[in-house]
Amino acid sequence: AAKREALDMAFRRFIKDEWERLTPRAASSAAFVARERAWLDDYAIFHALADLWPGREWTEWPDPIRARDPRAIADVRRELGRDVLRHQYAQWVAHEQWQDARRAVRARGVSLVGDLPFVAARHSACVHHGPCSMRCMKSMKLVTFDGTSLGDGNTACTSCAGRPWSAITGTTLRSASESRAT
Repeated sequence: AAKREALDMAFRRFIKDEWERLTPRAASSAAFVARERAWLDDYAIFHALADLWPGREWTEWPDPIRARDPRAIADVRRELGRDVLRHQYAQWVAHEQWQDARRAVRARGVSLVGDLPFVAARHSACVHHGPCSMRCMKSMKLVTFDGTSLGDGNTACTSCAGRPWSAITGTTLRSASESRAT
């Protein structure tokens, strides 16, 4: 709770001292958001919604949002814009810190690799908007990886939950030495 409070305080100060004044630091944050839009928008919207309904999984959210209706998501983006930006800011801060750490260890001859998800959590932006969601919506068979039925309905399923990331995305993770060999 203390970390979140500190990050929220930093965000409020960032908005006041940087974002509203269009400083170079604000431009750096905006560039990160634009560059990472492919995943960051869904991530930030998902977490802004999770904050709105704490303790409720996305499968319990209102139907249009749960099904990712484009109008509903546009409304969320408009109504929760500051909260969406807060989550984007947090990812930008984490990214900047990660890059600083990588530079520091690289100067000592050490290479670091970023984190890769091996399993998708049921209550996550990946599953809410993952590659399997549209296939599952078409089949209307809503089950979790462990076979628990979520019933029928016009919504995305959670069949990605608990599955290895490579099975969900069709990608294979390779070691650094394998990557250099190709």
